[in-house]
Amino acid sequence: MELKINECYEIKVKKYMTKKSVDGFDFMKKFNNDNPMPFLIMVGEVIKETPKMVYMKMHGDITETGFDCCLKCGCMITNPVSRYFRLGPFCGGHAYENPFKTEEALIEALALYRKDYLSKVVWEGWIPKSAIVEKRKMTSKIDYEKYVERLSKKYESEKK
Repeated sequence: MELKINECYEIKVKKYMTKKSVDGFDFMKKFNNDNPMPFLIMVGEVIKETPKMVYMKMHGDITETGFDCCLKCGCMITNPVSRYFRLGPFCGGHAYENPFKTEEALIEALALYRKDYLSKVVWEGWIPKSAIVEKRKMTSKIDYEKYVERLSKKYESEKK
């Protein structure tokens, strides 16, 4: 599947895209002001492209829950708390155990975390097409503010 301008995708990139430039490999410095992607898996729109690279505006993925790999390092995660966060315990800085009395309280807290943290993680820059390990076209452009608002309203109504 080719990436198309003005289309939204969830992509997973090779780990070097999350690292600053080093001696002998200065891609980030040359193309992205030494500003690496914050996560291996992000969602965003293709703004422009060359034959070998795409320029994308990316967001932390707040559209899904319950995934098997960490957004930041790509490691498999099996713990339910980590799966809700989409971050493993090391990358997410959280414990394995549910700190709340109920699963509903955990889901509510995580909805706020996703709204207050993941939705605000943004990155814009060049990505070599060869660095994209996986890609999934989103069914439509995601309006993150409206999505977050809907998510908040959903959990507010479930609380009542």
